[in-house]
Amino acid sequence: MTTNYPKIPNIINALRELKPGNQFTIYNDDYDLLEWDSDNPDSKPTKAEVETKINELKTAYDAVQYQRDRVNPRNADIYPELKEQLDMIYHDQVNGTTTFRDAIKAVKDKYPKPS
Repeated sequence: MTTNYPKIPNIINALRELKPGNQFTIYNDDYDLLEWDSDNPDSKPTKAEVETKINELKTAYDAVQYQRDRVNPRNADIYPELKEQLDMIYHDQVNGTTTFRDAIKAVKDKYPKPS
């Protein structure tokens, strides 16, 4: 299962968002070392525009931290694998139990969606 999280807030993703399809070279994630391709149809964005976009990306990225926490493979409290979830659902239907619901709720309770 692939989840589309917001882009990581860095200068490369900010440039790609601001000027899609334009070519550039950047060194050490430093705007002052940005080389804008002369064949680009768009002009090089200003440092302020890039910083504003990075802040927007950070806000969007931070807003879904709870989602990344719920599926982090290094985290012991992640959702069960899909095949395990399906098995839980089957056995819950056969046995009248709530194992699946309880497992999912435990993760959602530990990593709640911010209000």
